[in-house]
Amino acid sequence: AEGTLPGMRSGARPLLVLLLGAAGIAAAAVVLTPPVYRWLLGLDAIDPDEFLKVLRRLLLFPMLLALFAWLKPWRDGGPRSYGLLGEHARPSLFVRAWLVTAAILLALLVWHFLAGWIAWEVPFDTTKALRRLGRWLAVGFVLSVLEEWFFRGWLERRLLARAFAPLSAALVVALVYAAIHAFKPSRLDIEVTHDAAGALRALGWWLTHLMDPVAFGPTFLGLFLFSLVLTAAWRRWRTLWVPIGVHAAGITVLRSYGAFTDRDPQRTWAGGKELLDGFPAWLLLIGALILIIRGGAPNPGPDEPGSRS
Repeated sequence: AEGTLPGMRSGARPLLVLLLGAAGIAAAAVVLTPPVYRWLLGLDAIDPDEFLKVLRRLLLFPMLLALFAWLKPWRDGGPRSYGLLGEHARPSLFVRAWLVTAAILLALLVWHFLAGWIAWEVPFDTTKALRRLGRWLAVGFVLSVLEEWFFRGWLERRLLARAFAPLSAALVVALVYAAIHAFKPSRLDIEVTHDAAGALRALGWWLTHLMDPVAFGPTFLGLFLFSLVLTAAWRRWRTLWVPIGVHAAGITVLRSYGAFTDRDPQRTWAGGKELLDGFPAWLLLIGALILIIRGGAPNPGPDEPGSRS
């Protein structure tokens, strides 16, 4: 095909472009993180320990923007086709899903408290706790809307449109969703300098961490099962408001409680700070998945994945 490198199949060109683009963005993030970090630090916009957060944002945000610009996901359906607007929206399901999920997570946290793995931070700062809770209520909602539209809505629809079987599409979405969460500052277990060499070392460690079945395996399994539950909820109720409610509650509860509690040990057989990396959460997620699947045929809703609105 015209414009294809010699000896390369035309179908391989998009993959090569994607890989080269990702490598270019990663290289730019490594180079730009130190000056951007110093600039934000000078503006008092970040704390001194947020070097890795700057790196992660410079790494993931440009990749997502490039991916969106290339694939133009908005062409595959608007809010109505995902049950976010219109007669099938049923936003009341968002509230119910949020409350049920929050109740389950709080029950797990109570168990961790009673087991002595978690204790209130001393001294307890009520203002800090309320500020943290309010922040993650808002941020959790925004993040869950964006992530559910991208993963459960658009990505699954794209996969089904390319002749993926429903189970295969759900598994691919779950793999991608779980893998992306390896790139978090809190997962880094090494000291890094605040320069390009430190940024490169952190990036390399994250990639290694993703492949480590001991360090990241339990969390990966929990996130993988969580994604399957969210996909099952989307298919069962035919509106993204259900997985958005589940996701938003998870973000709010799990990101809030750690700010005013201390955990020792950091991880037990029942899980760590994220709770999803332990046997109780795995069993709950498997149980929820079975209940949703056995709940009956999908309710009437927006157009089926794979079609355009």
